[in-house]
Amino acid sequence: MEMNIGEMHPHEKCIICGSELYVTDHGNHEITYHCSSDAARFWDYDRGTIEQAKAKEHWDKSRLEVYLTAK
Repeated sequence: MEMNIGEMHPHEKCIICGSELYVTDHGNHEITYHCSSDAARFWDYDRGTIEQAKAKEHWDKSRLEVYLTAK
């Protein structure tokens, strides 16, 4: 299974808001996904603000790790 950073994953949805997840990291046998919604884009908020903390929490809770197995 080849996935690229930023690639959307239409089969999995964010547990918080229902938005599609996208690839944020991949390694040897795992792929990490996070929420694609604006509400999870913590880097768009000023550092140390309540809004940034809420967005970061959304981002963190949306994380999905898929472990791949060899066939």
